[in-house]
Formats: sequence, C-alpha cells, structure tokens
Amino acid sequence: TLDKKHMGPYKEGSYTSGNQTIKLELTPLKDLKPGINSEKVVFGKVVCWIQDADAVP
Repeated sequence: TLDKKHMGPYKEGSYTSGNQTIKLELTPLKDLKPGINSEKVVFGKVVCWIQDADAVP
C-alpha cells in the first residue's frame, strides 16, 4: 500500500536544499505534460523492469 509517509522529504509539499525551498505538487501520471514538469512529484511503485544487455553498469 502506498502511504504519503513513504515520500520522504517530498511529503510536506516542498523540498529544501541549502537555502532554497522548492514548492512541490503531487501529480498523477495522467496530468503530466510532455517536456519539463516543474514542481511536480509522481508517487508510485515499480512493478517490473526490463534489463538492457547493452546497458553500461
């Protein structure tokens, strides 16, 4: 089960690095647009992956 507590530093709607705070919005995949999605966070699980034999480790 997905729980907001698993979002770590992103769960409160912002992220601070150094002296800069960035506002974040939890966004469903369907609402993402092609290109850069500034200030968006997607939350989910990886259910599988396909390993590429040509990939560089």
